[in-house]
Amino acid sequence: MNIGTDISSATTVAEALQIAGLDWEVKTTPTMYRRKATGRGFRLSRQELVESEKYLAILREDTEEEFAHVTKRYQIVQNQQAFGWVDKLIQQGGQFWRAGSFNSGRKVYMLVKQPIAITMSTGETIERGIVISTSHDASQAIKVNWMPFRVHCFNIVGGLRIDETETCID
Repeated sequence: MNIGTDISSATTVAEALQIAGLDWEVKTTPTMYRRKATGRGFRLSRQELVESEKYLAILREDTEEEFAHVTKRYQIVQNQQAFGWVDKLIQQGGQFWRAGSFNSGRKVYMLVKQPIAITMSTGETIERGIVISTSHDASQAIKVNWMPFRVHCFNIVGGLRIDETETCID
């Protein structure tokens, strides 16, 4: 089972994001709501559209899909910002492996192999790497988790769970 897109040919984060189709950005836009119109002489119930003083909507720029509503204090983090530091890991021997997103881009992730594999007594090699993930729906901050992965094992899917990290051993 393959998770995400193969980004092993990438040499930089920008290139990895482009290969995986994650080279888009998010933006904020004002949130509007309806309230009863104020003023004299209104006998009928009327409503007006008002811009929120407290909230913004987060949108994916290329599709205009709405991801979340946040307070105006919320700071968005672009994919390039969230993963940009991985370039240093690659320069030190790491390898891009896979990247992708869930739920139209609300959550994005990247897997990077590290040059510290473990060889078992059976001769099987277990790769070591990190999973970097973040969300654009305000449900999580940037997370980095160490993860041993067996290339042909279902434990990769468990490690990609964005809400918690778990690894299964068969």
